[in-house]
Amino acid sequence: MPEVVALTYFDNRVRGERFHCSSYLAGELAQKGLAREIEAHPKKAAGTKSSASPAAPASQKQTLSKSKAGRKPRRKRAASSSPTPPSE
Repeated sequence: MPEVVALTYFDNRVRGERFHCSSYLAGELAQKGLAREIEAHPKKAAGTKSSASPAAPASQKQTLSKSKAGRKPRRKRAASSSPTPPSE
């Protein structure tokens, strides 16, 4: 089934709407100027390579391995400035 795009409003189809239909119907719609058939696989664009830069390698922080125990290391507790009250 070819894909077609509506060129005008018809049969509850709005201009620019894409839909699939039989090859026969696609030909009839194209002949009447109501729709045109779209290529299933568009041709590759001609020209130069993309201007996008290549992907950067991952940083060392992102690739560090986990600890041997498999959990995050615990923070050391800061020394408390106030002593704990003696128990009675």
